[in-house]
Amino acid sequence: AAAGGVSTAGFRTADVAARLSANDIDPVEIEVGADELDPRRVCAEIDRRLPEECGFATGLSGHFWSFTALHMTRRRWPMLASTFVGAIGYGVPVGVGAAIGNEGRPMVIFEGDGSLMQNVHALETAARHDVRALIVVMNNEALGAELYKMGLKGLNAELSTAPGLDVSGVARALGCTSITATSMAQVGEFVDEFLAGTGTYVLDARISPAVMSRTFRRANLGE
Repeated sequence: AAAGGVSTAGFRTADVAARLSANDIDPVEIEVGADELDPRRVCAEIDRRLPEECGFATGLSGHFWSFTALHMTRRRWPMLASTFVGAIGYGVPVGVGAAIGNEGRPMVIFEGDGSLMQNVHALETAARHDVRALIVVMNNEALGAELYKMGLKGLNAELSTAPGLDVSGVARALGCTSITATSMAQVGEFVDEFLAGTGTYVLDARISPAVMSRTFRRANLGE
């Protein structure tokens, strides 16, 4: 139906459901390095493997979060996005709090590598309290939003990078079970290990900086 030439069908249509199910929200092929992950595939695979009773939390400033928004389509509760007027680094504290508040319900928490370092001590808190959480660090060794925006403006984008940090090693030192994942097989196996285990797990997902999210491409490239 239409009113004044504007569709009133809304978004909850069979066509939208089919597109979400097929995960073709961003079908553009982007080549990634041999030891790098496509963040779109990482989010879709984690979403597929985790049961619906697993809650969800994410940091929500920068670039990485737009992959979860587009490629994680299953209904979850609680579902939390920690914007906090644009401050980065609150995904893990908020997710850990939700996991403690919903005792027994597992949580998946997404954060960027730069964002994580703002509140990295929260990993020790989670491990010490045996919090049931899978923390996925979307690690492109940079502040992603700044990486792309500075590059597009002709500025020195290298200033936004922070290479060499062993996120998995830091997490392990703080008491978490952790791995550095450079293949989709490692991602899937670690999620299954989390589901079969106890406590706090940290997945250092080495995503490719070559993959700019469709959200960012639309906003900055006019796609």
